[in-house]
Amino acid sequence: MNYQKIETFILNNISFDNYDYVIFDESQYYFSDSTFNIKTDLSFKRMIKDNTICKILLTATPRILENYFKSNDIIIDYKYELSTDYSYIRNITAFSTYESIDSIIEDIPQEEQILLFTSAKRALEISKKHNGAFICSQYNQYYDKYVKDTENEEERTNIIENGEFKNHLLCITTALDNGVNVKEGTPVKHIIIDIFDPDEFIQCLGRKRIGEGESINLYFYNYKDNRRINGFKSKITNSLERADYLLDHGQEEYVKHKFKNERFTDTRIIDDILNTDNSIKKVVNECMYTKYQEDLILYNAILSKKNNFNYKNMIATALSVDKTFILELETTTEIMSLEELLKEITGQKLYKDKQKELIEFIDLRQDRKQLKSPNSFNASFKEQGIPYVIDVPKTKTYRDENGKVKREKSYWIVGKIIYNVDK
Repeated sequence: MNYQKIETFILNNISFDNYDYVIFDESQYYFSDSTFNIKTDLSFKRMIKDNTICKILLTATPRILENYFKSNDIIIDYKYELSTDYSYIRNITAFSTYESIDSIIEDIPQEEQILLFTSAKRALEISKKHNGAFICSQYNQYYDKYVKDTENEEERTNIIENGEFKNHLLCITTALDNGVNVKEGTPVKHIIIDIFDPDEFIQCLGRKRIGEGESINLYFYNYKDNRRINGFKSKITNSLERADYLLDHGQEEYVKHKFKNERFTDTRIIDDILNTDNSIKKVVNECMYTKYQEDLILYNAILSKKNNFNYKNMIATALSVDKTFILELETTTEIMSLEELLKEITGQKLYKDKQKELIEFIDLRQDRKQLKSPNSFNASFKEQGIPYVIDVPKTKTYRDENGKVKREKSYWIVGKIIYNVDK
């Protein structure tokens, strides 16, 4: 049975005394789904407290579970670990603008299928734009209406029952990341992931089962905008502060306290439990609390100026690949467009106004400061393999019509480097 059914049983006080062994497949569910399903805490606590059964937990992303057990002095009697082999990934491409998704999809042949994971809103938009299929959770009150009574419903049934889909493009949410798989041998050759959480990222990637000789191309959204990450951080910080206040001061003081930033707080981190005397007891949702604590560590690591840790590095580590193996889509496009511009202006005298335009176009920065010297640009061109150089010729003096000696205006000139190779 699924976790949601177990939670319904618990709410109705149904016993599980008939079982000796319980296997919790995809057990990261307790924490990964806790941010939108407050009932995960119910089944998790029941599982932890029940010492009458042998509990077997299976997951590809055990990080938060293990950290929880360790911090709460819960002993894992036996641990088995299989190494993950990601050699089936042929190419990994990071993109930093959502417009890039369009170009990625348009460049993929129709006979090759695409699996795209993102938010419900964006998944629906992309599916409509590219005539793809859309699937979200049946519990999503707003977006599930776009699945019911359409071809999308047929695709949802098809993937659940048969492990495959018919459309060229399937746009889905993380609703598919637990227990539903695309089987081996299907023509899914491309997976696009727009999911920040590293554990959910790995779970989404694992939805495509890989047979012998199969390979896929992976594309992921590279979260570079610290303002967006700060937004994620603010929400969970406010929620954790609320939970900590209840833990430190108790229910009576918590109810009296006026919290700031109510709008940017997930108040579901506090559960209202009905006591036997029909009174309400406020308790912290442990699963959501633990998940937010782990998320906060991640956000702080990426936002810290003390290290060179970023989202791309995190994904490279998770996939056990060198970060240089990951191609940055917009960087490649930028280099190409820069080469085109340099080719176009080669041999022209660039005075101050044109120099300024070129500086803004290149936008080379170091420690957040914009570099403006030709020497800096030339070093960057060399590093990127761009065969052009900016020269600053010595200006000459001349006499004007009145016989006065004047100096030529300073200018830059772009030249192409021609390499002479001895045969």
